[in-house]
Amino acid sequence: MRKVLLFLGAVGLWVFAAFGVLAAVTTVAGIFFGYQIKLISTGSMVPTLPIGSAVLTQERSASTVEVGDIVAIDSERLGAPVIHRVTEIEHAQDGTATIHMQGDANTAPDPFPYENVAEVSAYVFHVPGVAEAIAFLGQPLSILGVGAVASVLIFWAFWPRKRPATDPAQSAASDEHDQAAGPLEAPVNATLHADDRPRRARREKKEFGHV
Repeated sequence: MRKVLLFLGAVGLWVFAAFGVLAAVTTVAGIFFGYQIKLISTGSMVPTLPIGSAVLTQERSASTVEVGDIVAIDSERLGAPVIHRVTEIEHAQDGTATIHMQGDANTAPDPFPYENVAEVSAYVFHVPGVAEAIAFLGQPLSILGVGAVASVLIFWAFWPRKRPATDPAQSAASDEHDQAAGPLEAPVNATLHADDRPRRARREKKEFGHV
């Protein structure tokens, strides 16, 4: 049982450490290289981007976007980013662009164009089926929970256990053995004292004769 708990605790700590490293790498990559992770929750880009996929994107200038690119644009009207395929683009002299997009699974383009876009998050690659796990473990309480549970399991597995009490039958047998062995010393001592008496008597006679 302790080995199982130790194994589970180790797995939990590895998961905790892995997501900690992932979070750190993602943060650094986002700050210095413009990488971000987008989670797909709708089917508008199926089958290219299945529901539940995690998409890695990189920030690019709108002036580099071309028709056919998959990009994510923050929509003020929807209050959330939209990741679709570019169907038409109008570049402006100031480097911004008006972008028209459509989901691969949709039969019509998006109802409105995305205007005055300076930067987009361009598609790099995606991993299907991991969006829910990333969303769950991306919450601070979830990370702390995984770490706490793993720590408790390992602590409990290494906690010293009390030794089992001695079997009463064995204790009784040991006491009987001690009682049986104890009196054997008395006859030996008595014999030694008996052997010493004649020697003492002879020694006293000799001493008395000399006086």
